[in-house]
Amino acid sequence: MMRALVALEMYSCNNLNLMKFNVPNISEINKLVSNCLWSDKLVELEALTRMMQIAYTAQNYELVSKCGQKAFKLDGITIKTAGFKKLVNYNYKVEQELLSVAACLQGLSSMDTAFGRKEMHMNAMKAFEQSACYGEKAGNIRLVMNAARNFWNFCLSMIPSPMERKLLEQPIRTFLNAINTTYAKDR
Repeated sequence: MMRALVALEMYSCNNLNLMKFNVPNISEINKLVSNCLWSDKLVELEALTRMMQIAYTAQNYELVSKCGQKAFKLDGITIKTAGFKKLVNYNYKVEQELLSVAACLQGLSSMDTAFGRKEMHMNAMKAFEQSACYGEKAGNIRLVMNAARNFWNFCLSMIPSPMERKLLEQPIRTFLNAINTTYAKDR
C-alpha cells in the first residue's frame, strides 16, 4: 500500500515541477494501485481518484474509465463503518467529495472522446450530473459549480436544437437543486 501511495505522490511532484524523481510509468503505478490490499477503503478511493487525475492528464482515457469504475464501487463505504459520529460524518463528506471529483474526471474523459458519438455525449452529461449530486451530498458548492460549468460548456452545442434542449431539462433541474442546496448550506 505504501509503495502505491509513494509512487502517486512522486508522480504528482514531478508533474507539478516541485521535485524530480525517477518514477515508474503510469501503467506500472496503476498496477501498484490495483494490486494493493487496502486496509482503509477511503484511502483506496483517494488513490483511485488521484490515478484518474494522472491518467486524464496523460490522456489515457481507458485508464480513467477503469479507475472510475473501481472508484464508484466504493460508493457508500463510510455508511458501513462504525465509529464516532463526527468521524463518520467527516469521512462521508470526504468520500462524497472524492466521488464528485471522480465523476467529473469521468465526464471530462467522455467529453474528450465523444466526437460525434451520442452514447459518449450522454455518458459525459450523466457523469457531470452525478458529480453535482456527489458535491451536493458533500455540501461543497465549489464541486457543484465545477460540475455545472463543465456540463454547461459541454452542452452549449446542443442548445440550437429543440429536441436536444429537451434532453437538458432534467439535468439542469438537478444542477439548480444542487446549487440551491449547497449554497444554502454554505451561508
